[in-house]
Amino acid sequence: MKELNESKIELINFKLVPKIYNKTIADEIDYASFLMKSQTYRSDVYLVIDMKHQYKPNRNRDRALKVANSLGIEIREENDYLSFWNEILIPNLNNRFNVNPVHTVDEITKLAASFPEEIKLFNAYLSDVLKAGVVLFLFKDVVHFQYSSGSDDRMDTAALDILFDFVIKKYSNKQYISFGSSSENEDFP
Repeated sequence: MKELNESKIELINFKLVPKIYNKTIADEIDYASFLMKSQTYRSDVYLVIDMKHQYKPNRNRDRALKVANSLGIEIREENDYLSFWNEILIPNLNNRFNVNPVHTVDEITKLAASFPEEIKLFNAYLSDVLKAGVVLFLFKDVVHFQYSSGSDDRMDTAALDILFDFVIKKYSNKQYISFGSSSENEDFP
């Protein structure tokens, strides 16, 4: 704190990494925040499946899986991000939230090539037509859904449902399956 005062820093905004990524359970940041009488500006909801407990789809997901299976949805692991990015992800993010992905297709392709064991793309197809995709970031104990999106008929084909189910089962050896955070669309002050 002395260095902050000497540097005339009056305000620090930071976002904590969810504790599922910690190697050890420690609350130093919470304690330092208490000492500095910090304020919580925003609190996000983080959706995670703890794989210590057996995963079982709920009734609605079960129904969707039956639909996807009856249609013959096929799951493929791929390295070509272009189709998912341009045909599904960007249009969905633009139409629904008026935003673009954090990464460009060139950036995610380069990252995936640099970290082939840590970044994976799985796509769902119906008769060779791309219907949904997910980009995963893999950590020692966590599988994180970085991007997931489906085509406009995703509710009819249940392609995203079967893709999620596939990933959850494929990585059932991990401790957590992370679907990321949800929050109000607000920036720091």
